[in-house]
Amino acid sequence: QKSLELDGPFDWEAIVPAEIAYYKTKANKYGVPMDYRHTYVKLDWLSWAAAMAEKESDFESLFEPIYQQAEDTTCRVPLTDLFDTVTAQCAYGQKAFVARPVVGGVYMKMLMKETVKSSTLPPTSTSSSTLTSKSINIISV
Repeated sequence: QKSLELDGPFDWEAIVPAEIAYYKTKANKYGVPMDYRHTYVKLDWLSWAAAMAEKESDFESLFEPIYQQAEDTTCRVPLTDLFDTVTAQCAYGQKAFVARPVVGGVYMKMLMKETVKSSTLPPTSTSSSTLTSKSINIISV
């Protein structure tokens, strides 16, 4: 909702800080489980949840476990998007949830920052210098 500059479906300022605080209380070493019935998390869900955080420290506390899981797991697949938040292992072995486009969710915080930044700037042309400037901003975020 915020990345698309929408007013609904809920009051962002009232709901999101409470959600972030709650997620932080449920976090395991490698992230926040999506469901109380198991310890798995979807990398894209956790990325989007972390991106909602207004405070950088909250973002980092939710996002850092994604990096840590990729570092610590013995499951050597191309960035699985479903993993165990306690053991860092791929949820269904090395044949499922592998190299899927949903891992693009890791870029959500950067995209949200770019959206906020561009919505506060005056309109510009789409010249190559503008595109280069935006590319540099994206890389430096």
